[in-house]
Amino acid sequence: MTIFVRTGLSLVLGGFLLAGCLPVENGVTVAAPQASDLPEPADPAVYAARADGDRMLPAIDVAAFHPALLRNRVAYATAEAPGTIVIDTKGPFLYLVEPEGMATRYGIAIGREGFGWTGTGYIARTAR
Repeated sequence: MTIFVRTGLSLVLGGFLLAGCLPVENGVTVAAPQASDLPEPADPAVYAARADGDRMLPAIDVAAFHPALLRNRVAYATAEAPGTIVIDTKGPFLYLVEPEGMATRYGIAIGREGFGWTGTGYIARTAR
């Protein structure tokens, strides 16, 4: 009988110790935005068919995307200068900072390696 009590007590205490190793959430729960709460896309024309040099880009069916992922102009308080690109890997959104506390927000996909991004980077050159 003593062996069973010790074994049971060891299992219970071991369970409590392992439970202490679990990650703890910060207690903040954010509800997913409802479609009715989301702003309209900044400019529906950005999803229309258009020419890009000598190539014709087809129209994009916005109904295929969650409304939160569409391009939107949103309020965005930041200390970054206008023209700065901010990537929120937890969003996952990309923000193009604009003057007067606004930004253009784009829904993006983040690959496995992207979740490890931290810090600040500088884009020295862009090409078309």
